Amino acid sequence: MERFEHIGDWWLPEAPENTVNGKLCFDPATGGTLELYRTFELGLKQIDIIQGETDEGSVTLRGCFFSSFSARGTAMNVQYIYKGHLFDSIDDIKFESISLTYTHLDEWFAHCLFDYQTDGATFKFGDISHFPFEAFDTLLNNNTILHFDFMPIGKLLATEISFQYEARITIEPKEPLLWSNRKNDGYLRLINFHLPNFLILATGYVNYPFNVSGTMADSESPISIHYRTLSHLHNPPTVWGPSMFFTLQDVKDNLSKYLSNWIRKSDKLLLVYDLYFRSYHAKVMIVGSQFLDLAQALEGYHRRLYGGAYLNEAEYAPIYKTLTSAIPQDVGGSHRNKLDGMLKYGNEYSLRKRLKLICNDILKDYKEIVAELVGDVDSFIRTVVDTRNYLTHLPDTSGDYAIRDDDIKKMYEYIKRMRYLLRLCFLVEMGFDPDAIRRLWNRDMGYRVFIDSASE
Repeated sequence: MERFEHIGDWWLPEAPENTVNGKLCFDPATGGTLELYRTFELGLKQIDIIQGETDEGSVTLRGCFFSSFSARGTAMNVQYIYKGHLFDSIDDIKFESISLTYTHLDEWFAHCLFDYQTDGATFKFGDISHFPFEAFDTLLNNNTILHFDFMPIGKLLATEISFQYEARITIEPKEPLLWSNRKNDGYLRLINFHLPNFLILATGYVNYPFNVSGTMADSESPISIHYRTLSHLHNPPTVWGPSMFFTLQDVKDNLSKYLSNWIRKSDKLLLVYDLYFRSYHAKVMIVGSQFLDLAQALEGYHRRLYGGAYLNEAEYAPIYKTLTSAIPQDVGGSHRNKLDGMLKYGNEYSLRKRLKLICNDILKDYKEIVAELVGDVDSFIRTVVDTRNYLTHLPDTSGDYAIRDDDIKKMYEYIKRMRYLLRLCFLVEMGFDPDAIRRLWNRDMGYRVFIDSASE
């Protein structure tokens, strides 16, 4: 997404005759801003849709909030900008397909389009070899097709010929979809959450979308879509294919299964994904907070997918009824709710129990990886549980295995151990077979460097 400024006339869909002159500015780090030289007669309320005509054509602004007033006019923050079409309402913002790229998508495709030979300083066009990318489709949850290809964005001038291609993903649902809605079954959740997180898992780096455009049946040209992305990622590092955990070529044959499982299980693992990927997005994050996030993510992963209680429902129900009936009726509502919650959650598996089940049962086919990663399982679990208690409660309530504040190196080491453990769990849930997991795991240079340094 590029910065731009457009001068134009703006109006509300219900009052197209009342136009206001103003300037639309967009920066991917800060989002959109509309500066009006006078204001709409709406007071301070939010405006869902503003339409406009600029020097580059029709524009629709969605989600506009008044930010400042002055004698010169009004400024508004804008959530989404759609260039190339006038939408009358939020419910009209539907697209037959969305095409976009991501920060490290070119590298993740892991395909060399061109090669050439030179003889010293001599360069000949005939020496260029072109290796086309074989575009392919992946079916997502039986209702959406993801199309993977390179899009040409070259140019031809009198003194210059540029052959440039950009890796692209095109999302094609069976029926036109809303850009976003409250049920999260529009494009936005897939574009901003599911696909970027999958790419973080693959590349090890944050991926943000850009060059987003949508197609409509009644529009000859694609509609470009602009909105705020993460400001600190606009000079992303170069990521080389060999340093990634896996590339597109590694997962292409089973990509439909992996992505479909990744998205389907997000219904239960949404918070777990958020806890796992939060440290990738944060510029600065306290080490203790990272530790707590990952400990909570491991616990939440097991609870949400595998449940777990010390007593089953038939055994626990009469005990629970007896205990709750003993609570005095004059106890306040908040206290009764707290006691009620303590009884319910007290029957659930502890973090210690869940970590044992993850290491010994869920990951039983990967005992050699788990042993290399965490060492002695019981010692690893005691350290994680005691450190979680130390960081959450008073220091004198923690166990002897707790990592203290001054041992940052060891705490960070355990952060990486938990992160790798969760990554292994994610691969299992996505449906990677054991041979594929071992192949990827054994060639992961980052993991090998960590294991070597941790064993010193």
